[in-house]
Amino acid sequence: MRKWQVYVYPVLTGVLSVVLYYLLRTAQDAPFDWPIPTVLFISLTGAQFFLYRRAYYKQFES
Repeated sequence: MRKWQVYVYPVLTGVLSVVLYYLLRTAQDAPFDWPIPTVLFISLTGAQFFLYRRAYYKQFES
């Protein structure tokens, strides 16, 4: 794992999850409210950032 992957992949996953949420809401003709995607983005990005960073530093431990 490279250092840039630790910072790019979690944000990319968060953005893609918000886009998917937007597409699902508009397919149902439901209103799009920002609080749910904001919490979704922050929680997914934060959790993945923590896991990716832990995996990155763990590969150097011997």
